[in-house]
Amino acid sequence: MTDSQRDNSTVRRSRRELLRAAGRVGAFGALGALGGALLARGGGRADACARDGLCGACPAFDNCGLPEARRARQNMKDRAP
Repeated sequence: MTDSQRDNSTVRRSRRELLRAAGRVGAFGALGALGGALLARGGGRADACARDGLCGACPAFDNCGLPEARRARQNMKDRAP
């Protein structure tokens, strides 16, 4: 093998390694972004109120399982004629 053939082989190997490394970084970056998005979307505890107990103004009021919301729904039923 001549010197120029070795140099070409080294360059090809280096490019291949660079592309593999870039692919890994891209994949891990995408995985991290997806994980961050999922954490942000579901952010917080399931038993925490996002509206500080203002149930009537909450868009999730009808399906909320928190005790405050249950009591508020029951109070609304009791007040209804």
